Order: sequence, then C-alpha cells, then structure tokens
Amino acid sequence: MNSGFFTYDFTDHHFHYGHFVYAAAIVSLYDQQFRTDYGPMVELLIHDYNSPKRDHKLLPHQRMMDAYEGHCWAKGAGGHGDGDEDDGNDQESSSEAMHAWEAIILWGMVTGDEQLRDHGIWGYVTEAAATRQYYFDVDNDIYPNDAEFQHNFVSLLLGGRASHPGYFDFKEYVYGIQFIPITPGSMYLSYDLHHAKQIFADFRKEKGGLEDRWFDNMWMFEAFSNPQAVLNRYDESVALDFDGNSFANVYNWVHFFDGAGNVDVSVQAAWPHYGVFRNNAELTLTAFNPTADPVSIPFTGADGERIAVLRVPPGELSSRRIAIRKPSGVRP
Repeated sequence: MNSGFFTYDFTDHHFHYGHFVYAAAIVSLYDQQFRTDYGPMVELLIHDYNSPKRDHKLLPHQRMMDAYEGHCWAKGAGGHGDGDEDDGNDQESSSEAMHAWEAIILWGMVTGDEQLRDHGIWGYVTEAAATRQYYFDVDNDIYPNDAEFQHNFVSLLLGGRASHPGYFDFKEYVYGIQFIPITPGSMYLSYDLHHAKQIFADFRKEKGGLEDRWFDNMWMFEAFSNPQAVLNRYDESVALDFDGNSFANVYNWVHFFDGAGNVDVSVQAAWPHYGVFRNNAELTLTAFNPTADPVSIPFTGADGERIAVLRVPPGELSSRRIAIRKPSGVRP
C-alpha cells in the first residue's frame, strides 16, 4: 500500500485515523461481533495518534497533542522540505483534530473504557478552547485587524506563525477545512453565534459571491446560524460534490437547525453526548446514549437550576422540547 500525506513520518495520523475510529464506534453500536473482532485494531489506531498511556509498549503518550499549546500538531516530524521548517510544526484542519478526539470519546463510551472516554473529553474541551482562540480568534485579541491582516480567522497554524490562507486556494477549502467533517461533535463551531455568522460573511466577501463547490460542507456550517438561507437555495443535484457525506445527512442537518434553532451554551448536562438548541422561547434538549444501559440525564440552566431530566434508552437518541419563561443567556 502506498503511503499518502507523508503518513510514514507520522503526518496527519489523527486526521485520518480519527475517521476510522469514529466509523468503527458507530458500527460497534450495532454489531458486537465487529467490536470483538476489530476492537484491538481500533484501539491501536487510538494509541498511535493520542494514547492516554505513558507506559504503552509500542506507542508514545499523546503523539499528536501538544498539551502546552492546547492543540494537536499535524506535520509529523515537522518538515517535508517545503520551506516551512523554520516555523516548526503545523496544523491546518482544526476540525479534523477535534473529530479525532470526538472519536475517542465515542469509542470509550461504546466499549465502556473510562480511561479512553475521559482522555477524549479532556482532549476535546482543551482543543476546542485552543481552536476558538488560535484559529477563530473569537475574542478578537489574538490577531491584528489591520491593513496587512483583515481576517477573522487563520487557516494554518504553525509553531512560528499563523497563515490565511493555508494549503488551499479555493475559498470553500480555505474556510471549509476548518469545518469538516461536520458531525454532532461540531457544535463548538457555533458556541458564539455572532462569530459563526461573521465567519460565513467573511467567506462570502472573500469569495465574492455564493459557494460553487463543497456545497454540503458550506451549507451545513451556515445552517448553524442561518438555516433558512440554506433551504432557500438548497439544490440536491449539487449537494454532494465530494464522497463522504450523504443527501439524507445534509437534508436532515439543515432542517433540524431550521426547526430547533441555534446552539444554546447556557444549558448544560453532565453527559458527553448532548445538545441544547433554542428557537425563540422554546428549548430542544437532545442526548444520545451509546452505552448498554439506560441513563437519566439532568439538564441545568445558567443559574444551576435543574430544568429537565431526559431518560434515554441504550443505543438511542432522545429529545424533548420545553418552553422557557426567561432568556436563556445564549450568546447573541
């Protein structure tokens, strides 16, 4: 088998292996024999890219993760003769790094491995915080906004500098490489609704018009903040111009946000797999239970008051809509 993307020197292992681990976790929800037969191989992939163990016989502790920086690096040994060696390592797709952590969480939940689950949660929340600051500059205090750099995010982060654009030229790829793959683990992209709107507006400004490629990815991101705009121009004939997504997934995603509203970060649950969405005075609470036992998940508001308990059978997704009497505190 030929190596791609410099895999032989450990480049992009978390990007690529995270997809395999996530898919394997989904299959294992429904096929216990698959989990038994392929579980050791799946966990070898996890330990290859971000092992929680310091005493693994074959693989290092957290190969890709830089705990000091708060995010992963992707460039393996740090240089491929492309002229960037003086700037150290780099990482372009923050979203694939996030997906790799999401995959570890899900595998840990499905298999009952608490060490992997907790390691995945630590990595996810740590990298999400770093991504929101060092890639998206959500507080507008990382990168200058002047004549030389008029951007609200960077698409390539290096040890010695940051860049916009990164390795791609088409604007859909410059922006979209920070979105893919859009899954239930992508909600961090719209923790700040105003910023999500601004990012998409910046894309349109740089593009000089509407997207003309990678429609599914761009539409699913825009659905975080303006699903109705996506529905107004939704065209199934162009929805998928890359492998890896499906018409059903894109259609369901956009319509879900059109009905449920925006991500609400003020309501939380003590459970890894949940979401809260607000549409005017109505909240939609959702939770997924990938374990073998039923769970009761309490949801609490910004004031710490319990507002609901969601009971979720094993292997199922449950949701509940409730009316709210006061503003939830969701970011504008």
